[in-house]
Amino acid sequence: MASDCHERGDTRIRWHARPDGLEESVQFTPGYNCTDMSMRGHGVHGMEVRWGLRGPLGGAQFLIYTDWLPGQRFPGHGLRPDGSYSWSDSRGEPFYPMGADVGYHAKRPQYEGQHVTSDACDFTNGSCYYDGSGLRADKLAKIFVQFGEQAIWDELESVYADLATEDREAKAAENGV
Repeated sequence: MASDCHERGDTRIRWHARPDGLEESVQFTPGYNCTDMSMRGHGVHGMEVRWGLRGPLGGAQFLIYTDWLPGQRFPGHGLRPDGSYSWSDSRGEPFYPMGADVGYHAKRPQYEGQHVTSDACDFTNGSCYYDGSGLRADKLAKIFVQFGEQAIWDELESVYADLATEDREAKAAENGV
């Protein structure tokens, strides 16, 4: 009953300049569908789509999970145990597209005590202070389905506009805090 193993492929990342001086990107990370437990990427996971906006302060992202799977689905592997296709939450709302994250990647701390989460971030081209929200993403996914892609860019522009423009830790040290 098992299908051929479809391992996760690579994500192509390309940034495109915007007239406002920022850059934007839409990235597709292939899904995988593999029952061979000895391999990296075993299990089932649909394609991910990430919208990104970046500039001098860092960037903002919106990530969704889809149910777009390579290969054959069967109960317990891309299909519900009863063999049906539709997955939903406890309220009966469909899972997909599922908002996974709306977040920022900042070059500077955004709150006191925030720690670097990565030293190799493609939004900051270096060190990154990251934070995000799955609840905010789920809300945006529903808005996206109803109003289209412009809703995503509007939200990312808002997230980017909220990034701190000064080093809060340095300012606190100057003020003796």
